[in-house]
Amino acid sequence: MKKTVLSFALVFAAFFSCQQDDLKELKKGSVPDDIIGKLQAAGFDTSEGLMKYRNGYLVEYDILLTESEINELAESKSAASHGRVKHYRTTNLVTAPGRIKIHMDPGFDTHMQNAFDAALARYNSESLALSFERWYTSSTADIRIIAFYENSNVLGFSSGFPSGSKPASSISLNTFHYNGTQRADATTVIAHEIGHAIGFRHTDYMNRSFSCGAGGNEGSAGVGAVHIPGTPTAPSANSWMLACSNGTDRPFTTEDKAALCTTYAFGKEELYVIANNNWNGVDHSNGWRYTVICSDWSNPEAMASTSGYVFTVKDGELYRTDVNTYDGATISLGSGWGGTEAMTGGGGYVYAVQGGELWKTNGTTGATVSLGGGWSGTEAITVMGGYVYAVQGGEFWKTDVNTGSSVSLGSGWEGTTAMTSYNGYIYTAHGGHLYRTDTNGNTISLGSWWTNTTAMTTYGGYIFIAQGGQLWKLNPNDINTIPSLGAWNGVQVMTGLQ
Repeated sequence: MKKTVLSFALVFAAFFSCQQDDLKELKKGSVPDDIIGKLQAAGFDTSEGLMKYRNGYLVEYDILLTESEINELAESKSAASHGRVKHYRTTNLVTAPGRIKIHMDPGFDTHMQNAFDAALARYNSESLALSFERWYTSSTADIRIIAFYENSNVLGFSSGFPSGSKPASSISLNTFHYNGTQRADATTVIAHEIGHAIGFRHTDYMNRSFSCGAGGNEGSAGVGAVHIPGTPTAPSANSWMLACSNGTDRPFTTEDKAALCTTYAFGKEELYVIANNNWNGVDHSNGWRYTVICSDWSNPEAMASTSGYVFTVKDGELYRTDVNTYDGATISLGSGWGGTEAMTGGGGYVYAVQGGELWKTNGTTGATVSLGGGWSGTEAITVMGGYVYAVQGGEFWKTDVNTGSSVSLGSGWEGTTAMTSYNGYIYTAHGGHLYRTDTNGNTISLGSWWTNTTAMTTYGGYIFIAQGGQLWKLNPNDINTIPSLGAWNGVQVMTGLQ
């Protein structure tokens, strides 16, 4: 099987299109013994694929190092030579959240331009804390993919890994191989090199023979090789970051997606939405979304926020998530919460209706007290100014958070689908209308186009409403201008950070 060596780069990584038998014919040539010794000390395999090349030495077929770089690497501790294959990243990553602007040289043909767009789409479909954008001005791009022509086995070069929290700046691809060839692996090669630029090592960096048929341990190479939690310790077949290609397209595998999400999931945001079992953070100013928790968050029953934490009920557990951390650190505050009908948060407490009771739970300790029964069938709930407001049994109730005593603010509220509160008013979606109610029960309609509203929350002086497959941003002081933050299908629960 023909295998193409993809780049593992420190400064420049040359990669080749050739048979493994051809690779084995590469000779050490005039490589001094002291260079060989230093490479071995740095953890590189020098038994094959070592040769003098350009202004340095080609190591393990695809790593181009200058003599000064070899000297630096020799002083670092060599990596252990295990045979496992996992997903790895460097110690340097790109600052997130952020937008990566990538310029594709117009010298590439239509097939390569389409492959580039497909590679960007693969990354953007993962809802990472990084977004990737085609950029049309080379001088202002974060990464430049440069075309060059050379009649040789060299497919291209990559400028390495992140530095100073910025991605590696350039990738060069040989149009001798990539223009007019319709290569099936073009999208994978581009995605692979972008992977290096944002900090990913080869999946089989510890044992290149897994994908290449030959070769050993690439070593730490001065940039580290940090195992990414949640990725397998067994060989990860078909990963986009394997060192060698078999010439076919390799979309992200399940393990690849876990590596991407764990590395570039985003922590603190303003809005949190679970849609289609995926937990996303949303930038309330522009609608950008990022994955907050990488694991599946199936069938959430309720969501709320207080004291800078997000609380969810899932599988009968009440969870507290610290959204200031990557892949949000989550702990359980206790079980027995199955069947939660509604939940809200404020003042360091979570208020939830479950089992017919209205419960008040300390968001720090998980200690819970009942504020009374008779709450079965609660449709929506919010808390403001020391009172819980809820719709239950067609009544709009106002309940003291300390005593549990309740008074009705009016009837006829059956079919309420969402509720939130802000600045002394309660906002409800009911009968296709959005209503605003003061603390005495006086109510006015803010519009009648809110049929099929599924969730509503407040943050930063705005009301956010999931309705009609869109996420809307409503300024309570300007109800005639309601911008959309983009398409949001399958919204299950939502909260603004409080």
